[in-house]
Amino acid sequence: MKVDDDVFVNVFALMPRLHAIADTDVVANTSSSSSRMLLLCLIWRHKPVHRGGKWRLATTHYALKTWPNYCSGPAYIMTVNFVKAALRLVPSVPLIPIEDVSYTQMR
Repeated sequence: MKVDDDVFVNVFALMPRLHAIADTDVVANTSSSSSRMLLLCLIWRHKPVHRGGKWRLATTHYALKTWPNYCSGPAYIMTVNFVKAALRLVPSVPLIPIEDVSYTQMR
């Protein structure tokens, strides 16, 4: 789980939801629990790149007008197998200087 330092996680509310997800057909029918790859998050789609203000980014760092789809930054949950698979892709994915976009971009 990745959580920003200004986010409160209600573990008592979260755990029943995670158990419910683990019991769904999509997850339960995988070959084993050790092979599951999940990324749970709120997905931002086609968000514009800010060219001014606190989160501004020059076109020399990222030329496109919109970000690829990515997970909203305050919190997301991922399995260890997802992290391992994502790390294998690092050399082939262009670095984007915004953490959440860089780590969770979906093309």
